[in-house]
Amino acid sequence: NPTDDSLSETYDKGATAIGGQPAIFNNKAYFSLGDAVDMQELTTVNTPPTDDTFTTATGVKALHMTVVNDLLWRGFNTAQVSSCSTTPTTSGNWGSAYPFGDPGKKITSLAEYGRWLYMGKEDGAYSGDEEGNAKQLLPEIRVITDSTNCHGMTVWHGYLFIPHKGGLYRHTIDGGSRPIGPEEA
Repeated sequence: NPTDDSLSETYDKGATAIGGQPAIFNNKAYFSLGDAVDMQELTTVNTPPTDDTFTTATGVKALHMTVVNDLLWRGFNTAQVSSCSTTPTTSGNWGSAYPFGDPGKKITSLAEYGRWLYMGKEDGAYSGDEEGNAKQLLPEIRVITDSTNCHGMTVWHGYLFIPHKGGLYRHTIDGGSRPIGPEEA
């Protein structure tokens, strides 16, 4: 409710839904709900008390999503990624699944930086190379595994900021990463 900032609508997809990183793709909003619940497309935004409407992407799971080079990317099945160029609610439109990093470490975020896909996982941040191989950005801290590592990984002022249990890291497009304090953010 805009007059008192109260919540006038809820959206419950059940106890197994885990809200992940959403994405805007082709002027539509998509919501990732974890590996157990199909992702959703916001179809119609209504004025309360009428609920908004959503379209279920049957068979399409997503932990997190982001857009890179006009493709919608999703992380799913704990440690895999795939992309889509059109109509992500149709499961056949998604490309092949690619494993990224340790298959037992869960994806915690996705980001676009430069023209590359970056992935946060429980054991740190990764980027892909031209051949689609995963490269760990901070190998020295991979032993500090935590389910919250890289949550909120984002690009700001030309840097990729990587929150990690071992500290906050700033990554540059040329490949350099270093820990930073608040005075350097």
